[in-house]
Amino acid sequence: MKLYKLVKHLNEYLNIREFEDISQNGLQVDSGNTEVKKVAIAVDACMETFKKIKQAQILIVHHGLFWNKSLLIKGTHRDKIAFLLKNNIALYAVHLPLDAHAELGNNAQLAKLLDMEVIGPFGKGIGCEAKFKKAVDREILTKKILGVVGATNHRLLDFGPKKIRKVAIVSGVGSSFLYEAIAKKVDMLITGEGNHVSYHIAKEEKLNVLYAGHYATETLGVKAVAKHIEEKFSIPYHFIDIPTGF
Repeated sequence: MKLYKLVKHLNEYLNIREFEDISQNGLQVDSGNTEVKKVAIAVDACMETFKKIKQAQILIVHHGLFWNKSLLIKGTHRDKIAFLLKNNIALYAVHLPLDAHAELGNNAQLAKLLDMEVIGPFGKGIGCEAKFKKAVDREILTKKILGVVGATNHRLLDFGPKKIRKVAIVSGVGSSFLYEAIAKKVDMLITGEGNHVSYHIAKEEKLNVLYAGHYATETLGVKAVAKHIEEKFSIPYHFIDIPTGF
């Protein structure tokens, strides 16, 4: 299908206009209204990702190249844009709308893969609250989460109950939502990475916090978008996996 038709569908389906975001969501690098026969997906728009694209006409990422204050087109930023244009590869970025999407979002996907019921929004609508039908052991749940997201690095602050029934999920950096998790009386906050002060807050408030990796918790959304495109338009995709350790 034509690039602009695919972009229009993604813009509407992912509700990119409904979010205030530091990311300039949508088509960031335009290769012209070319025919899309294959899609590449990744978490980050970087030269290492670009060089691993195999015969795809569009790259869909969570972290794009253009944010609130766009960089001047020089240096390594110029090199990346030049590479995409030279190879006729379009770049599409979707940041907060992909964290928040009720079906394809990073957080909804994790809840689904853990067989949890989503019961409400969390973290200014970016994340979600979810619950199990029956409480599960904290250590068993931690191992399952790490396996689902493919985490290479993690940190568990095991200060809350050993049995987990209700959780808050917010991919990426979620330590700023600790007090919301406490107020909503969840048993565990599942996020990507945190900060120094979160340790004592979690300890004093007796809250379990799992930092399962910023990168790892944000692979689920782009994969879900690619599967959606494949199922709806019969366009194949390949995932470019470049974990950062964060």
